[in-house]
Amino acid sequence: MGLMALSMKSLICVLLLLVTLTRSTAAINEERNPAPSQPSASARARANRILAEKLSSDLKLAKCPEPLTSCPLFSPVNPSSRSHHSRPAGHKKKKIAWECLDLAQELTACGRCDNDCMKLPNVENVGCESGRCKIFTCKPGHSAYDKLDPITGSTITSCV
Repeated sequence: MGLMALSMKSLICVLLLLVTLTRSTAAINEERNPAPSQPSASARARANRILAEKLSSDLKLAKCPEPLTSCPLFSPVNPSSRSHHSRPAGHKKKKIAWECLDLAQELTACGRCDNDCMKLPNVENVGCESGRCKIFTCKPGHSAYDKLDPITGSTITSCV
């Protein structure tokens, strides 16, 4: 047993010596050939955010010639939805592209990208003039009603 214990101790010492030498060699190689430095995750995220903001503001100006405005086109996220008119509760849209529109005259984007004059309730004929929906006629059984917008002070026509 004494001889076996001695050889086991010797074996452990040899293994410890090999591990120590291997680590020392790796440390020396690391000092000679250091790995290239990388930015931290937070620095990388901040740089990406700044770049995205810069590109976003530049693209708003660069996408469309004056006086047109870049407006997003949307697509349903749920591909199983067969109709745009019957969407399940909680339905979301995602931007897939954009188009250049004249917001002063475009009927489906009058004054801003998401203002569709054709979706006004009880309206039969409508147009877009100077970026505002203008109702020409109401559907049968409804009549035009003018009211003052308390925010802008302008007259708003609706069909009631």
